[in-house]
Amino acid sequence: MKWLLWLTITLLALLSLGSGFAKLLQSPQEMAFLSQFGLSVTTILAFGSLQLVGGICLAIPISRLLGAAVVGLCFGISTCLLGLSGQLLFAAMSLLPVALCVWVFMASATTQQSQMSDDER
Repeated sequence: MKWLLWLTITLLALLSLGSGFAKLLQSPQEMAFLSQFGLSVTTILAFGSLQLVGGICLAIPISRLLGAAVVGLCFGISTCLLGLSGQLLFAAMSLLPVALCVWVFMASATTQQSQMSDDER
């Protein structure tokens, strides 16, 4: 089970980093998609930066809870935008990374609590 969590964290972090870099590099597809919702270049760059920070935090055990929350939030926003654009099938499939972020958050919170309990003994 531990290897599955590790694999999920790795994939989510890479996905978040890739999505963030696409926005920071101002990929034409990303810019066209996000600008149709009225997002400015500055907002898109901030969103990409948030995805990068989330992916990095997710990869570091001490900041994993924060990382899972940020990455899940970013994927959730992206999923909503996909739905609003009419790409319902892709939006539905994009719920999987959101759900995986919730699982990583819960598993990391449980691990953190058990470590704190061990430290108190």
